[in-house]
Amino acid sequence: MDGLRFPGHRHVAVRQPLDVVRTKMQADAASGVVRGTFATARVVLSEQGLRGFWAGTGPSVIRVGLGAGMHFVLLEQIRWLLSHPGADGSLQLSNVGAAMSGGISRAIAAVLLCPVTVVKTRMEYVADVAKPAISGGTEGPITASPSSAGASTAGARAAAGAAASTSGVGPVAAACSSTAVPRYRDTFHALSTILREEGVRGLFRGLWPTVLTNAPYSGLYYMFYTRLKEGLSAEGRPQVLVNFSSGVAAAVAATLLTQPADVVRTRMQLGLGAAAAGTASLGAWATLREAVRHQGLAALMTGAAPRILKRTTQTALVWTLYEELVPRISQLGYAAKAAWDQRAAAAATTATSTEKK
Repeated sequence: MDGLRFPGHRHVAVRQPLDVVRTKMQADAASGVVRGTFATARVVLSEQGLRGFWAGTGPSVIRVGLGAGMHFVLLEQIRWLLSHPGADGSLQLSNVGAAMSGGISRAIAAVLLCPVTVVKTRMEYVADVAKPAISGGTEGPITASPSSAGASTAGARAAAGAAASTSGVGPVAAACSSTAVPRYRDTFHALSTILREEGVRGLFRGLWPTVLTNAPYSGLYYMFYTRLKEGLSAEGRPQVLVNFSSGVAAAVAATLLTQPADVVRTRMQLGLGAAAAGTASLGAWATLREAVRHQGLAALMTGAAPRILKRTTQTALVWTLYEELVPRISQLGYAAKAAWDQRAAAAATTATSTEKK
């Protein structure tokens, strides 16, 4: 799997099946097929085998590695800028400041990594499509498989309404089943193909819902996390447990509040909303309206369960490690600086004594 050589690949590989299931759930919902998390996982297993659960691992590794690095570097700088001296002289961060520092840092990272996110979503969608027809050694487009859409592709193309009426799937499924998603060999092949065929705009498809999925999530999470940690911290309570519990609760709340943007992002990056509406492309608001019009408000929570599970394990663990390691690393840095200053002072004293002699 492309990208497994990068650092942190094991952590990403463990969580990648949740992303694949979420993407498939959201794509199926756009096609009028609504399944639960376990039912969707069974479909992936039956159609693609175990390998299908790790589609898109390469861009996931790149996105997580670069995204986390950017986020934490920017977070520290922005948090320092937004802090103000408290009554005891220490720096304090308000609720708004906590939300803004987390949100701004993640927004910048989301914009810069949007092309990788587009590739990741499309490669995960491979688990929801049939293998391409190979002719003369060239790769053809991949169309939604009959079992996923609930109706044959040929029937959907011939007569959407007839296919819908006989298969029990709504007309949206018939329209979306003809949507073609190219198969990419790896992350860099995908980036170059999208740039060549769709231009720069294709690499930033769904940019605003991508930002609205990540930036508010990080801002809300950081705000919830810091306040919960302050409220739960007490004498005798293990700080690691407080950090982890605060992280889990904050991740669940932030995930639910940003789930509608994630649904819109997936539909835009796969072009499913546009296919359902019969247009070349749809903006974020138009995609949102199409989802609600066809599936109701419940469509905006599609894929929430696997996303919550992924976010809670990922974010809680990362922040627990962050809270535990950063103070220790800082102490080591201060100790090293103090030792260096002592050696420099000793060297200066020795030099002065030598000059006097």
